[in-house]
Amino acid sequence: MDKKELVTEAIASVKREDVNAVKHNNYPPGIYMEGELPQKKIKNAIDSFASDCMPEDVAALVEEDLLCSGKKGYLFTAEAMYYDRSRLDEKRLPRPLPYDQIMQVELGGSRNTHLVFTLRDGRQVDVYCGVRTNFLRLALKAILCALAGEMEPESDAKVVPEAVSEAKTEVVPETVPESDADAEVILEVMSGEDIEVIPEAVSEAETEVVPEVVSESDADADVILEVMSEEDIEVISEVMSEAETEVVPEVVSESDADADVVPETVPKAKEKDEKCIRAMELFQNGMKAYEADNYTKALSRFKQAAEQGYAEAQFKYGQMYYNGEGVEKDDAEAMSWFQKAAQQECAWAQFFCGIMYAYGKSVPRNGYEAMNWFLKAAEQGLARAQYECGARYYHEGNTDKNRDKAREWLEKAAAQGYEEAIKMLQNKFGQ
Repeated sequence: MDKKELVTEAIASVKREDVNAVKHNNYPPGIYMEGELPQKKIKNAIDSFASDCMPEDVAALVEEDLLCSGKKGYLFTAEAMYYDRSRLDEKRLPRPLPYDQIMQVELGGSRNTHLVFTLRDGRQVDVYCGVRTNFLRLALKAILCALAGEMEPESDAKVVPEAVSEAKTEVVPETVPESDADAEVILEVMSGEDIEVIPEAVSEAETEVVPEVVSESDADADVILEVMSEEDIEVISEVMSEAETEVVPEVVSESDADADVVPETVPKAKEKDEKCIRAMELFQNGMKAYEADNYTKALSRFKQAAEQGYAEAQFKYGQMYYNGEGVEKDDAEAMSWFQKAAQQECAWAQFFCGIMYAYGKSVPRNGYEAMNWFLKAAEQGLARAQYECGARYYHEGNTDKNRDKAREWLEKAAAQGYEEAIKMLQNKFGQ
């Protein structure tokens, strides 16, 4: 068996239940292996982020963008993994990332959305990967084992979802006296991004729930200076075709709480997978209808997929109510679906929750809640949200801390080619 076949089999061995066993992570919606690779998507991926890769070298494609075009995601070859710049930090990791440069890869970050690479040059690199983090970790570990001729790694369904390296777990003696065991503490590795995220006064538990309605007085006390005009909001839908290619699609079958309680039986797991596939098909059919301006059909398909819990369908269904496309405009209905999708880590839904709070659309105007949702979307790599956070930090107050955070978020958005962020960096920071 040649290397490309080993890589293909290694990726195919990653099980959905093992990926989803770690909270805040989901199995990718589109994975194509050698022998079933869609050539148009392969061409789009190569043109977008793997220009030096030949189509015949591709072992697998993992796509990420909302339109399922292949322009966002990962390409695996026999020697390396290619990725688009919105997925990993190419300033700190080589692109493509050769497998032979990786010694170890583990989960990182307080929400298990970072990969911690230990490279052969001695560096340890912590990078944000979003909801596909655990899939990439399992896939890369399986590839390394396969190429090294080792046995397949044990199922990670038992893995404790924290950034604990294998090296740390292996040094603990098999027989440890109770007094020594009590004295041992394992520190979780957290990146600076995880620690700095505001609002600092809000607990992790609070940031994961649907925003509560706040009183006018609270909203006034916490409001952050807005940097978008009402006219900006009205034209957002006009640029969504470009923005949609940045969305990270998620396949959500049941709630995280359900997944953490009791392991499912095999029949239930199979039923759940079939439900996810059906929802994804409905959503893709809805997108085709939407692009053809057949809003009646699109609305029907999005609704069916949304009611099955498919996050991106929930967002698109809400967006149609927000824009009044094929249905009477209804901000309250839109917000209801935005919140459902936002709870499942849909970045664009989180961004629009921020918009609704920023301008008081169906909810009391509240700058604090708006910023909270913008940050959630920005942390997932959404350039539009990163720009919004940078602009709001800049206008919030002329302090060194705010300016540093403003520059940080604007640079992240600019790195993805977001024009407004590039202009603001030039105008406000001279870069």
